[in-house]
Amino acid sequence: MSSVSIAVRKADQTRLDCAQKLKSVRISEKYLPVLGFLLDLNWGNPRIMKLRISPQDQIFARFSGQLSFQLIFESYEKLVRDFERIARVSGLDLEELEYLVMKLDALRS
Repeated sequence: MSSVSIAVRKADQTRLDCAQKLKSVRISEKYLPVLGFLLDLNWGNPRIMKLRISPQDQIFARFSGQLSFQLIFESYEKLVRDFERIARVSGLDLEELEYLVMKLDALRS
């Protein structure tokens, strides 16, 4: 097995472990669609179809059934701090938290 396929499998296992731990706790409706999007899961209604981070570090989402993006978080840094709190409550380990932050960071425009 190649190192690329091992890395992909490890990332997918991290994603699944993260989702399992997050499902075990109550998460605010404010964060659930974002976490679902980052984990490629259908969490939240309406579902986020696309996320973007602006050059000013604001988070915008396009929800299912909508054509335009809307501002959902004023600050990337605050969202990451909120993810850290959610990680503590849900028991995410550092690798799982890093997975979420890396997925979020990859959305920078």
